[in-house]
Amino acid sequence: MADYMDTTNTTSALNNAFASTNASTVRSSTPTNPNAELKQEDFLALLLTELQYQDPTEPMDSQKMLEQTSMLSQLSMQQKTNDVMQKLASQMESAFSMSAMNALGSYATISSSVTKDAATKSLGLPVNFPEDISGATIEVKNNTGTVVRNIELAAMTKGAATIEWDLLNNNKNQVDNGTYTYEVKYTTKDGRQIDMQNTNYLIESVRFQKGEAEFKVAGNYIKANRISEFSAIASSNS
Repeated sequence: MADYMDTTNTTSALNNAFASTNASTVRSSTPTNPNAELKQEDFLALLLTELQYQDPTEPMDSQKMLEQTSMLSQLSMQQKTNDVMQKLASQMESAFSMSAMNALGSYATISSSVTKDAATKSLGLPVNFPEDISGATIEVKNNTGTVVRNIELAAMTKGAATIEWDLLNNNKNQVDNGTYTYEVKYTTKDGRQIDMQNTNYLIESVRFQKGEAEFKVAGNYIKANRISEFSAIASSNS
């Protein structure tokens, strides 16, 4: 009977120990570093652990030790380099933001080219008439110089405006993706025909979308790559 009790107690103790081990294993299986990022301190801890549990009769090869310490040094230098580059990028972004804000109240010369891609629903074509007009025509050309759309405008007052192009050609078909240019010809109140060249537009405001500056001209926001020049005064045409 005593032997049976001893066997039962031993079995119970083993089961409890096994259950405790399983619970500990489950708890320890929860990742403490889900992104699996190793830092300099992690490599140092691994190296010290390896030294602590090495076989005294067969110590670690000095060459391997040198390789690991060299790798640790390189990791430290790379970390410092990354930190410096991040700070530099942050400073450059801040400097660009300040430069963009300084453009407020100045004038921008806008490129007469626009680009259509698959996501584009319409394109704004900025115009800036130096005087009241009785009418105007906008010629939109593809990259071969062929006119694909003529947009007729009625009488307008002096000033800047943005004309929306629905991306249809003269046959009312959707144009292909690509880069297009446009030219503006207007008629003055006294009947003169004028070919309008690139003119300057007042920068009304500046905003930042995902860290990129956009400038408001003629009532619409455009990206910096549409602007070919900034100037402090308006051109003679504006």
